[in-house]
Amino acid sequence: MKILRPLSTPLMIACLVAASGCRSHHEEPQEDAFQAQAEKAFGEGIRLYEAGDYAAAEEQFLTPAIWVEDSPLQSQALKLLAFSYCVTGRPNQCRFAFESALQIDPHFHLDSTEVGHPLWGPVFDQAARR
Repeated sequence: MKILRPLSTPLMIACLVAASGCRSHHEEPQEDAFQAQAEKAFGEGIRLYEAGDYAAAEEQFLTPAIWVEDSPLQSQALKLLAFSYCVTGRPNQCRFAFESALQIDPHFHLDSTEVGHPLWGPVFDQAARR
């Protein structure tokens, strides 16, 4: 019997980023519904992140609703995923999330209060140089 293993986080991010570029044309009400679902998942992710529940926050930021349509929330979700990965000692996933955010938005940057952070500041610099 084969046991299915979950996708690695970088692979899951790569799949979601790639899928977000495959837009189909939807009617306006459906786009509004997708955006509302994305905003709800993102808001819940922020709440969980701020509460220190990084694993649950990561699940929210990887919710398909955020990745169904092109959305400005995607780069922000990737930023918070990166922060979560760095805070929990996963620098490779942190770098990959930053690289994915830069791929979605080449002008993506950290706020002035985030740049000098000792955990994710250097990782972001490394990702931005690639």
